[in-house]
Amino acid sequence: MLELLIALVIAGVLIGYGIPAYRNFSIRQNISNHANDFLTDINLARISALDLSRNVGLQRIGNSWSRGWNVFVDVNDDGVFNAADDTLLRLHQTFSTTSNATGNIELVGSDVTVLFNNQGSLVGINVFSMGVSHSGLTYNVDVNVALSGMATTVSHETT
Repeated sequence: MLELLIALVIAGVLIGYGIPAYRNFSIRQNISNHANDFLTDINLARISALDLSRNVGLQRIGNSWSRGWNVFVDVNDDGVFNAADDTLLRLHQTFSTTSNATGNIELVGSDVTVLFNNQGSLVGINVFSMGVSHSGLTYNVDVNVALSGMATTVSHETT
């Protein structure tokens, strides 16, 4: 009976340490997944611009990239998605973010639209940066797009 009690205490201690570590791992995975979703759509827009020889872009929905974005062919070359004039390639809905007492996953980018020309380069801006983070952790993933249209991700801890 004493051995069983000791085994239960040891199991309880291990579970007590394991649950917070798993929670942090899960949130880090969600941050990486959201950054990869955005990177996938950046690459879709760039490849489509090259393939279609048209401006193709991403535009945030509402006032935040966290609410989602449209990937669209800019048929009328005005740099803004308009459902009546432009062709929607993909709609990325609002993220299912981790919402709890420790915070939410956020996407923060300064520009409303990221547009690629028929050569795959950015239009109207020299660089685009998007940060994906969670308010409960110091782990961030940045998605950066250079003027050439090349996109990269960088993972880092913030202080």
